[in-house]
Amino acid sequence: MRILKNIIIIFSLISIFSVFSGCSRQSLVKEREFLKGIYEINKGLPIELGPQMILTSFEFNPIEREIVQVLTIPYETFESIKKTEGFNLQAESMILSGNVSENEYIIQNLVDLKIGLKTIYTNSYNNDQFIEESSWEMIKSKRDFYQSMSPQLKAREYLSLQAKMSNLQCPIVVDDYTTQVGVYLINNLKLYQFLINENLLDMSILQDFIEEIKKENISQLLTYTQGQEEARILVEADITLVFQYRGSISNVLVEYQVTPKEFSELLAQIN
Repeated sequence: MRILKNIIIIFSLISIFSVFSGCSRQSLVKEREFLKGIYEINKGLPIELGPQMILTSFEFNPIEREIVQVLTIPYETFESIKKTEGFNLQAESMILSGNVSENEYIIQNLVDLKIGLKTIYTNSYNNDQFIEESSWEMIKSKRDFYQSMSPQLKAREYLSLQAKMSNLQCPIVVDDYTTQVGVYLINNLKLYQFLINENLLDMSILQDFIEEIKKENISQLLTYTQGQEEARILVEADITLVFQYRGSISNVLVEYQVTPKEFSELLAQIN
């Protein structure tokens, strides 16, 4: 989620400066403003986009007319992302997030201004690079394809991509007791799987407090606008959220679920 949230924020900043066209004097003035905006974004770098992903550079290449972002990630995640060649994770997530939220305007800007997206992944182990490139034509084609879907199907596509991106970063150490090992979209379930270090935490204690843990986790999720958006997407797609905790020694499984109906009622209280 944090990966997608920060990318949306960045592109929102870009959209402020990106309504320009052609070669008119007015266009040149607006292009200078656009480049100024890119410069301001770069001044704020690095930005942590996720537990194991840092945005280290963000620039506009006026010659190639493309946005170039550099992401530094761990070696293991780097090797996983290399296996997705041809999928274009960053562009795909931007397109889908634009179609299931209020950020469709951002996608329209990229298409109208004929701006592509290049993502350069690097790792701190050997400074190797892997590049994803998405032309504005591809972004337009994908945008048009997703627009032809029903809202429910688009929401499912978005959640599926979220799971794919999360899995590229797993395992993620959450705390001394907990490691996230996988995220999956299976039928009408979005499943988060965690491994509990039973040398430090007894599963019976987790079981005793699972309802309190559920309330706290969902409360934190809905505190943020992005979390509320995810909840609405889960309701739209009729997906139940499941958190599964498995003991590292006993293999005991403890879980809780949040149904679309529960999310709908909680969102109604917020609104």
